Amino acid sequence: MLMKELRIIIPTKNEEAYLPKLLESIKKQKYKDFEIVVADADSTDKTKSIAKSYRCKVIKGGYPDIGRNNGVKGCKSPLVCFIDSDIILPGPNYLNKAIKEFNERKLDLAGTLQRPIPTNRRAMNLLYKLFYKSANFAMLLSQNTKKPFMQTLIFMRTEVHKNVGGFPPYEFGEDSALAKKVVLNGYKFGILTKSGRAWISTRRLEEKGFFKMISKYVYLNIIRMLGKEHIRGKTKMKYW
Repeated sequence: MLMKELRIIIPTKNEEAYLPKLLESIKKQKYKDFEIVVADADSTDKTKSIAKSYRCKVIKGGYPDIGRNNGVKGCKSPLVCFIDSDIILPGPNYLNKAIKEFNERKLDLAGTLQRPIPTNRRAMNLLYKLFYKSANFAMLLSQNTKKPFMQTLIFMRTEVHKNVGGFPPYEFGEDSALAKKVVLNGYKFGILTKSGRAWISTRRLEEKGFFKMISKYVYLNIIRMLGKEHIRGKTKMKYW
């Protein structure tokens, strides 16, 4: 198999309802120089068979940080992209635009802007839009600081991932912690703006309750800014 310019890594666990939409959006991209690796955490539904039907390479996953780091092992591509399974790329030129901006700005790690997939709850859609607009604003505001903030859908140079040791074993905020580690090691971080905003599911806000999750996110980010992290095995908070 010829080496691809980009490796897309998707951590999964029982994602049969969401993974096909993401893979379809990737399939429609005009940019084709990529391979897809699905790092699965022992799904009991059709996730793995769906991934294989789209010709993805399926490997052993675990927590999101474990799945992402496993996906980089043995990677020959110079660039990797980490995407959560409940995201949809917004148009066929998304990868082209994102990679072009990433290279033009000479970034080593980049976060992206997002917007919520509309639900049938019109009143809640307004709150979801406000939440993601606020999150986008926070990411843009923090991108040039020593404690940048980013969410899922991440572009990174493979060599830099290996040099900094990849994602840390955190229950929450491992993506922003990676950004912080990259900056502290002298690499360049930024938020991509020219590619547009990717669609993201509001399922966590729906399942746990909007205001409960907002309170949790605010709490997690405040204590993160104060220097405390939820390291797996040393925190009472659990991802699953």
